[in-house]
Amino acid sequence: RKIYVSDALANETATTELSMGLEYITEKNPTGGTSQGKFITREVILAQPSTSLHITTAMTTPYGTGLELWYRAGMGSLSTTAWTQKTIDMVQTNNSSQFYDNVIEINNIPEFTRFQCKFVFTSTSHFNSGIKDLRIIALL
Repeated sequence: RKIYVSDALANETATTELSMGLEYITEKNPTGGTSQGKFITREVILAQPSTSLHITTAMTTPYGTGLELWYRAGMGSLSTTAWTQKTIDMVQTNNSSQFYDNVIEINNIPEFTRFQCKFVFTSTSHFNSGIKDLRIIALL
């Protein structure tokens, strides 16, 4: 299964959003976020507490596109928990159908029994970024 976003997404900058007549809302907010393209996992509830996430996915990031990873974790409902951004390594290509494997480790998270991840897709070109084969494992 592949997840794509529409062509020519606006970059998430206050200047771009304001010029489009939209109010800028950061992706860090518990709800909303001005980015036009995103994939948000459902909230996962664990039987045992964890302190790390191991994420594997295949992604494509052609020149002029970007991909951001945001996560949130806690012991109770996450509906009011702010998102935290995790920097990820990207390989820029000339081919939007060329996917590469990426492993992302998020360690030293305060103990949690619930988590959620969000991928934000950005673009300043007619190309799309995308992900497929997403796996998220909570580790002790």
